Amino acid sequence: MQAILGLLLILVFSIFLGRQYRRSWNVKVIALLWIVALVMSWIFSKAVSGLSFFVKLNQLVNVLSDSTQKATTFLFGYLAGGKAPFEVIDPSSSMIIVFYVFPIIIFLSALSSLLFHWGIIPFIVNGLTKLIKRVIPLSGPLTFGVILSLFLGTIETPLAIKNYLKKMTPHELLLLMSATLSTIAGTVMVLYAQILGQVLPESLFHMVSASLVSLPVVIALCLTIAPLEDLSDHELPHLSEFRRPSAILAYIEGTVEGLQMVLSIVAILLSFMAGLHLIDFILEALSLPSLATILGQGLKLIVWLLGVSWEESQYLGVVLAKKILINEFVAYLDLSALSKLSEKSKLIMTYAMCGFANLASVGILIGGLQRLLPDRIQEIVKISFKALLIGNLATWTTGAMIGLFS
Repeated sequence: MQAILGLLLILVFSIFLGRQYRRSWNVKVIALLWIVALVMSWIFSKAVSGLSFFVKLNQLVNVLSDSTQKATTFLFGYLAGGKAPFEVIDPSSSMIIVFYVFPIIIFLSALSSLLFHWGIIPFIVNGLTKLIKRVIPLSGPLTFGVILSLFLGTIETPLAIKNYLKKMTPHELLLLMSATLSTIAGTVMVLYAQILGQVLPESLFHMVSASLVSLPVVIALCLTIAPLEDLSDHELPHLSEFRRPSAILAYIEGTVEGLQMVLSIVAILLSFMAGLHLIDFILEALSLPSLATILGQGLKLIVWLLGVSWEESQYLGVVLAKKILINEFVAYLDLSALSKLSEKSKLIMTYAMCGFANLASVGILIGGLQRLLPDRIQEIVKISFKALLIGNLATWTTGAMIGLFS
């Protein structure tokens, strides 16, 4: 009953947020997406196997990650994962995000420019436009971006369709950003599955399932909160706009653009994280609990509404708060340490936190998109925090659905 109440409250809340657009709601499509998500949740709760197709696709994504790491270890050695010239006492502290995570943005930017130059991405986008638009009113670039969010990270997804972003409407950008925040990338899915492996069997299956269920949910939420009244299909750039004098020039331009994006992301992420720690220092000086503890007190009710017992929600609220304030990596580490937690609660929280919807990711989005869309930075900042809310609503919905059928 808790999960049913939670789902109803999320639905009512989304209707309240989008009430000004009620005349633009496509009720049939929204209802269909909710039904699809419920059916998928029921199937995944009964059969912990399969999904090998998506796992193989994630392995392809890992090839990009591995290729990038080969280059970074050549350039930066043990700082980027190469063999350390000394004994590593604490391997868990050896990952330097700047050298491990961000270099793939540079590589993907270069690769994306090359694929646009060759016409491969425009070809896929045009095909998706004709196929998807018959069922769901989404443009081709938006559809492609939403699907890519299953495999790529928060900024890598819009980066892959960067040439289409300028023509996207605000509501299309909101859906794209919300989708990237409601899933986790294939590049980190295996890492999180390893963290939870000892406390939750088949954790990789659940990670993949959570991201798959979140997609129809996040589309349904966005079509309710900010319906796509105008699509950008009719303004798709001609193929000639993507071409450069040569493939090597396209690759180099993409590389430089990726480097500029990484610098913006690092700077904004640094200031975001420093600001959060400053708030905690001030609270500590005033003999007050940390920001995560304060937020966790409010979130424990949400955790209970997902299907977790009231007793367990008392401390799982803080875990969920850390996921939003810091990231899901820290939250999953905390979850893996709670050995006495019930199996159902572990499952629900795994799904409810399976997304990049946190303040750090918002910083990455703003930092990256300000390089791609410098003229729309104020709009991007406003949309980013709305996407943060929708991304969390989507993963909470997924958690409630799996709790309903478990």
